[in-house]
Amino acid sequence: SHFALFMLDFANLSVQNEWIPSGCRLLHASGMRLATTEPGGETREQLRCEAIRRIRLLSMQSYDSCTKSTEQGGEETNMQRRAFALQMKKGAFEGFRQTLKNVWGSVTVLLDEISANNFSLWQIEDLVFGYYETEREEAPVLTQKQKELYHQVMTALDPHAEWISPPDSVMRLMYEDFGIVREHKELIRHRVFVTRLKGDFQEEYKARHDALILARGGTVDPGPDSNFSIWNAGRYIFGYDEIDVTMEKAETQESREETIRWETGMLEIMEWLTDDVDWITGLHHSHIQRIGYHN
Repeated sequence: SHFALFMLDFANLSVQNEWIPSGCRLLHASGMRLATTEPGGETREQLRCEAIRRIRLLSMQSYDSCTKSTEQGGEETNMQRRAFALQMKKGAFEGFRQTLKNVWGSVTVLLDEISANNFSLWQIEDLVFGYYETEREEAPVLTQKQKELYHQVMTALDPHAEWISPPDSVMRLMYEDFGIVREHKELIRHRVFVTRLKGDFQEEYKARHDALILARGGTVDPGPDSNFSIWNAGRYIFGYDEIDVTMEKAETQESREETIRWETGMLEIMEWLTDDVDWITGLHHSHIQRIGYHN
């Protein structure tokens, strides 16, 4: 379990006045800095036990998080989120696009039959990221006809791409802040991003983002961000966010500085493939494109 890294040691670390073990390698949510202090009378064993309790709770929340969401009005559903990714083979861009056009009818039929919705495909460089939702708690049991349809689509795409994480596997959820999910998507814009880890930093990335969940303390974000999730396959990180445009406000100097601190710190362990932080780094990346949508 990736939560094993939390048990490295139990020296004291204060994040927003809550005691947690420094073995978590958690970061202060306001600026990528580790804040240490002396305990206020608690024994080391009390701190250790409390840390274990919090970590177990966080573990269960992370395990369940991809299956829960808060809908407009505060009602909770069992919506399941799924993600997948593939990498186009060298020189296969045009062939992939044409093949996608040819099989799109089969793809949408299959999505409808397994009750998948809010399906989208996103492309940056030679990578394609896919996201969809379903209220099925278990993976659908395909009929023989559906299996043949699925096989037809996969076979058609095989000459043009290799799967990083295929649709019938479970991509690892690294972070979630679903907030209040907008049932109707007319007034949302998407932010979808892709980064690549500089090494085997999956657990470090996960721990830093677990710190944000812990600091949030179960508070539901009203927006403008919603349905926000971050996924991992290999060394690739994929982010999906739905932003309510009616709630967006001008950036403050404080929030801008906080963003710069966070993103500069994250550059220690990853590099960007999309253009999200070009304004910080001075580099120039392409903007991600949506190449398919079905609801």
